[in-house]
Amino acid sequence: MGTIFISHATENDAKATEFSELLISHGFADQFLDHNKEQGILGGQNWERRLEAASRRCRLVVFLVTEDWLKSDYCHLEFRFAGLQNKRRLPILAEGLTDANYALSGDATAVMRERLSQVLAVDQSIREDEPDWRDRVVLALRAADLHPDGFTADPAALPCPYPGLDVFEDTDAAAAVFFGREEEITEALEKLRALRRRPIEVGPSGPSPRRPFVVIGASGAGKSSFLRAGLLTQLRREGPGWLPLRAFRPGREPLGAFAEALARTFALYDVEMQAGDIAAALADPDQDRATHALERYAGAMREVAGRPNATIVVSIDQAEELCRTADAKSDAANARGADRLMDLLRRVLSSTPGWILALTVRSDAFNELQASLRFVDLRAEEAFDLRPIAAALFADIIVQPAKKYGVSVDPALRNRLLAAASTAEALPILSFTMECIWRARADRDRLADTDLSPGPVED
Repeated sequence: MGTIFISHATENDAKATEFSELLISHGFADQFLDHNKEQGILGGQNWERRLEAASRRCRLVVFLVTEDWLKSDYCHLEFRFAGLQNKRRLPILAEGLTDANYALSGDATAVMRERLSQVLAVDQSIREDEPDWRDRVVLALRAADLHPDGFTADPAALPCPYPGLDVFEDTDAAAAVFFGREEEITEALEKLRALRRRPIEVGPSGPSPRRPFVVIGASGAGKSSFLRAGLLTQLRREGPGWLPLRAFRPGREPLGAFAEALARTFALYDVEMQAGDIAAALADPDQDRATHALERYAGAMREVAGRPNATIVVSIDQAEELCRTADAKSDAANARGADRLMDLLRRVLSSTPGWILALTVRSDAFNELQASLRFVDLRAEEAFDLRPIAAALFADIIVQPAKKYGVSVDPALRNRLLAAASTAEALPILSFTMECIWRARADRDRLADTDLSPGPVED
């Protein structure tokens, strides 16, 4: 099944074939086109079941929106089904279909106009009356590529492609060498899109905060890197509907760490903000003023990012630290900071749909977080269970990051490492070993078996 599903009206088969060939010419051959002789629907197959299976398994759905497409009940069903499945959707609008008031020809109906209005509401769409629309399609598909090859390696920004015992950060340079989690990234992004579509619930006591997206996993499973290099980098590229803040750990000064994350996010758009000034505004004794300050920062960030309607994603890594901020007198200020942080987030998550809270939590700390008073009304509806990367994927984790930097890995070294790291729990020490080999290598263009001294991975 193709990772790209091409939705089109039967009357536009020739147009769809031409579009498919455009994608193939740019390396996007993994696609589903219903009348394609190799990957499409063969004679005798149940076409409805085959189409549903293809659209369910794909990662991106491209809609070739024409008047014929708008007339088609089945095309509209594909559009709705992709939305319900929380797939990434990319409408390509035929010339002239620029707004819902366009004078549709022939037997245009109110239904067609409503369908066009729904298509135009999608975060990202491309119009064929734009001179560079084909180039924009290619850029959009590259941005949607969930494989690390969709990102460009940057040795200047990340000198070593192996994180060792550290975590991958939420940068494109890290995403370019973050291998082994493509399936989990796809699933998690679909859950985040579903969460974004869900309205704020209003109960007898007023609006309830939108429930957080929680990644749980054992220590060493890679939760932090998954959130940062796997999810936030993808959301940042997904289009104007998302605006992820830089991820942060609460540590001993949770409110200060959040202020630093805001300042670092402004820096992505060449805007200098002082984390201390942000923290002071958010710590205002008047909680209403503090909330308004956070909303002002959010509005300013949407403006400088050019994403006026974006959902802001606040990502707290190792959120269990918020449950353990000491209440002793020496840490009273930090405890108040943790309380204020969670009160602010609870307020914005209740007042506007433009915020999502994402957390990583160790599996053995999840119940503690759910029971914490700081997470009252912020209990996860369901947790994303991130299991350790299967040992069968270790070969890619050993070889592919180096390959992205133009460095080869000797088969003898690869085999020796694979024999030593035979279980999923060995990933952290394998990553540490690869970092040591990389830094100690004798040949700049090659990682050799002789670069590996007996060490932790073989103990």
